Formats: sequence, structure tokens, C-alpha cells
Amino acid sequence: MQPFEWVDPTTRYAWGDRAVDACLYANGLDRTAAAQDWKKNAEPDLLEYLPTNKGVLDCDDGAAYTAPVGSYKPNALGLHDTIGNVWEWSADCIADRNEWPEGAYYPPCIARGGSWLSNLDELSGEVEQRFLASEHREHVGFRVVRLLSD
Repeated sequence: MQPFEWVDPTTRYAWGDRAVDACLYANGLDRTAAAQDWKKNAEPDLLEYLPTNKGVLDCDDGAAYTAPVGSYKPNALGLHDTIGNVWEWSADCIADRNEWPEGAYYPPCIARGGSWLSNLDELSGEVEQRFLASEHREHVGFRVVRLLSD
């Protein structure tokens, strides 16, 4: 197992309190992603961020979209890519039908962790997004887990 730094769970970010360390631990909306031609396929959030660079991380990791596994430092548990890259589906779904979008047949489910087009606040780990399973978005995915026996 690779060595990793311990992070205090009371810190603002999974990697600590220093916002400038975001690019060491997460693939978010940095200068590489912001430099793409978003006029063809602009995400609503990007229309707010890009004209002023509001929310754009002050680094350039070379990954305009998703990055290969292990490109960033692991978290305190030794897991790579738990913040940024793609929003990760969780097992939490909204049971109250009154909170479902009109016409939805299935509940919206919660995704966490931010993606390659997330600003620093979304990479904090405190933010969650609701997505419908029927939506197909290039910045939402899932983590495959395999239990290993002793």
C-alpha cells in the first residue's frame, strides 16, 4: 500500500484546510478545463464561472476532463480520486415523491465529491447533487468496490 498523509476530519477539505492544495488531491475546474471550447457544449455552471474565471482553480493539471486513476494524491484512507473527476453516485435516493421533479418515474439520487467541472466549494465534500438515474452526464459516475478477504 502506498503511504499517505493523514488528514484531520475536522478540516474544510478532504486534504486539509489549504485551498491551494486542491490540485494535488482533486480533478476540478482548473485552467486546463476552463480553456476548452465550451460554446459547443456548455454546462450551466460553466456559463457562470468561465467569463470571469470565478471558481476556476488556480492550477493547470493537464486534464481537461476526467483524469486517469491515481493521478492525484490519495485521501487519508489511501483511496484515490474520491474528490473531483466525476460526481459519484451514492446509495441515497429521495424517497419523498413531493421532492421529485415533475414527471419523474424514478427518484433523484445523491452524488457526492464533485467533478472535473466543479469549483472549490463543490470539491469541499459538503456539497451534494441530485441527479436522476435517467440522466446521462459525462461528469457523473460511480466507484466499483471489491471486498478482499483476509
